[in-house]
Amino acid sequence: MLYFFLSCHNPVPDLYRIEDKPIPSFSLDVPYWMTFHQCDTKTVDCMDPMKHETRIASSQDGKQWRVLSSILPFQGSVPDVLIRDDELYIFSLPKLHRMSPAEKKEQIAHFHVLDDQDELILQVDPSPILDKEGRIVLFFLVGIAGVDPARCPKDQRTCTKQFRSATEIEGTQGKRFRLDPGIRAEITISQGHFASDPDVFLGPDGYYLYVSRGAQVQVLHAKELRGTYASIPSLAGGMLSRNNGGVPAGYFDEQKQMFYTFITRHKGGHRTEIHGATHKDFSRPLSERDFSPVITPQLLGNPNLTIASPGMIGQ
Repeated sequence: MLYFFLSCHNPVPDLYRIEDKPIPSFSLDVPYWMTFHQCDTKTVDCMDPMKHETRIASSQDGKQWRVLSSILPFQGSVPDVLIRDDELYIFSLPKLHRMSPAEKKEQIAHFHVLDDQDELILQVDPSPILDKEGRIVLFFLVGIAGVDPARCPKDQRTCTKQFRSATEIEGTQGKRFRLDPGIRAEITISQGHFASDPDVFLGPDGYYLYVSRGAQVQVLHAKELRGTYASIPSLAGGMLSRNNGGVPAGYFDEQKQMFYTFITRHKGGHRTEIHGATHKDFSRPLSERDFSPVITPQLLGNPNLTIASPGMIGQ
């Protein structure tokens, strides 16, 4: 969850600046990719999302992961990733990193969601997906200026969190999005509860939307990408996982006919790490026994790291 506040009117010119930089060449010929953020709890205040760093990992089987050492950590929080035209699109607030490994170059720019009047929409926790026309669609939690958008304002006992989507404007290469009509999902919460960090992915019978409910994961479903998402009736309250961890990512492997679910698991203090599970369907909730460590401080060689917010894509 990132508290990212931006004026909705007259954005400053720096928000439209584009930076081009060289990167080492690396192969995209790996079936699974993950982004996550890390932070060293001994050296910086990890409650400040501006101190988070984004990393990239790849895997041959979706279970054993290797962190890409040739790409150095870069500033950014709650990242998510997709692949299009042999390029990695990494949405890592507050910027988009578009990497072309074959051409050894990267383009970095802020990305924006605009309404029909070209006013900026305040959005947090973006999750990208390609629609049937090959356009990027961003799912996000609607932001609230000046407060934690995952919770209710202090003067409200209950409130409704809205999750919306926006479609890439042609020719902008992931930098500009137009707000889609309608609301993808609404979740009512009370004081002390959370709803944030949406993650959308294609399944065998439509589209799935994971939502972080604190240390729980709620799963919703819709037949159409820009449809209305509702909790899966086979799970009580739509809860796929309870008290195992939140800030999730999901993926369906069509070849294996298998779902992958990743969570951010609390390990004491301010430290977290990423755990994963595989399952055939949503017929039952996932328990602690279903999950195993995937990205840990030990894997990265620094026991002081907190590791969180997975985003996964397969190809």
